[in-house]
Amino acid sequence: MSEPVPLAAVSMMLPIAAGFIHAGFPSPAEDFEVNRLDIAQILIQHPQSTYFWRARGISMRDKGIDDGDLLVVDRALRPQHGHIVVASVDGEFTVKELFQRSGRMRLKAA
Repeated sequence: MSEPVPLAAVSMMLPIAAGFIHAGFPSPAEDFEVNRLDIAQILIQHPQSTYFWRARGISMRDKGIDDGDLLVVDRALRPQHGHIVVASVDGEFTVKELFQRSGRMRLKAA
């Protein structure tokens, strides 16, 4: 895994269409553009502790994380059983699922 990239203070405003869209029905979304939406406001709770990190490898494919995917990592969130976490193991960073039972923790590939 490469080094984390801190979240920039610059927002990314993207267009948001009014109403809902029916799956499978083609519609020119530009005709309904009414507002702009900052995607960071939806994805990020704690900007000061949030990083983007590129995944390398396929060990988490069954959880929807593929090689090269961009991960949004919030260090302010407290890891809990079942969460996908970034952990340091023997000086290397890895992304795995966290399992906690009887006071013991382990990391599991998917």
